[in-house]
Parts: sequence; C-alpha cells; structure tokens
Amino acid sequence: MQAAINALPPRQREVAALRAQELGVADIALTLGMAEGTVKAHWFEARKKLEAALGEYL
Repeated sequence: MQAAINALPPRQREVAALRAQELGVADIALTLGMAEGTVKAHWFEARKKLEAALGEYL
C-alpha cells in the first residue's frame, strides 16, 4: 500500500494523506493554499490511481 501512495505525484499524495486524516475539502484547500476544486481534482485522480494499483486488495 505504501508503494502505491509513494507512486502518486506530490500534490495528490498530500491531498490523499490529509483525506486519510479525515480533513474535509475546505480544510485541505486552506492547508495547502489551493482552491477547493483543485483539491477535489487531486483527490479524484489520487483515488483512481490508488484503486488501479490496489484493486485486488480493496
């Protein structure tokens, strides 16, 4: 699992880590200094990549 997370691009990895800490989109946006839409896009792409990499384990 850690290898799949480490394979994410840096921003997607940051968003995924903060989502794992149960932060909401608005809080992540404030923390990382980006728009909420950008956070949502990074989270969507990160989830897609993680599901592809870890599909057999989910």
